[in-house]
Amino acid sequence: MIRQRTGLAAFPLAPVPAAVALLTGRAPRRLRAGLAPTRPRGRDLPALYAVAPVDAIPRPAHAPRAVAPAAAALGHASAVAGCTTGASTARRVRATAR
Repeated sequence: MIRQRTGLAAFPLAPVPAAVALLTGRAPRRLRAGLAPTRPRGRDLPALYAVAPVDAIPRPAHAPRAVAPAAAALGHASAVAGCTTGASTARRVRATAR
């Protein structure tokens, strides 16, 4: 159980440096072309990685029965928002490249 809690605490923190770098417009030169525009992609990353802790933490924390499904729905809504903004960013990039 300790490993699971440690993983749940560390996993969502892993993309934080990358998301902050993208939000501030800093990306490695070799990746900049593939990540343009960087700011919208920096918003997508935390939304996608927020699913794991929001969905999984209420269960080991012994939250009431109504909290777990609500947290799962919130996590999935976050994932849908991240995917939607990522897809719209990709579509805009393709449209302007033509």
